This record gives sequence, C-alpha cells and structure tokens, in this order.
Amino acid sequence: MNSISSGRYGCSQWLAGSIQSGECTYMIPDPGERIFAGTQDHEISFAIPWNRIDGIVRGLNHVRKSGAYRFPVPNMGLLSEPRIPESYFSIVSDSR
Repeated sequence: MNSISSGRYGCSQWLAGSIQSGECTYMIPDPGERIFAGTQDHEISFAIPWNRIDGIVRGLNHVRKSGAYRFPVPNMGLLSEPRIPESYFSIVSDSR
C-alpha cells in the first residue's frame, strides 16, 4: 500500500496515483481537503482502484462474517446506556 504526504495537491496525487499504480493509497489530508472538504484532524484519505474493489469487499465481508470486527465501526458511546450515579438521586431528593 502506498502512502503520500506532500502538503499540497493531495487529492490529485492520491486519486491519480492510485489509478496509475493500481494500488490502494492513503494520505494525510492537506489544507485543501481540510478547508474545502471539511476533513477533520482524525481523518485520512484512502483510495482504492476500481480493479481492487472486489477483493477489498470480499475481505471486509470475511472479517464481518467471522465476527472478528464489524464495518462500519459502531460508536460505542451511542450504543451505551448512560448510568446516573446513585448519589445524584439524593441531590434531587434533598432539593425538593
């Protein structure tokens, strides 16, 4: 897998580079992706050439069916049920 980091011309490099090389490519986004596409600090760019899509999908399906990992990755904070500490209930009772 290729990785590119140049600080500019990012989308043209990782997209065109992936198409030309036939390899998957990932890259740390440059200022253009951050400003114009809204890319966040925790995100990366990833390109898969069309001729590799079937293999990637088969691999992801295999991992999902084996139960090892699920894609997309769920946000566990959204799936959890918040628990209010018992001491908080006494505060509400005392204030009434």
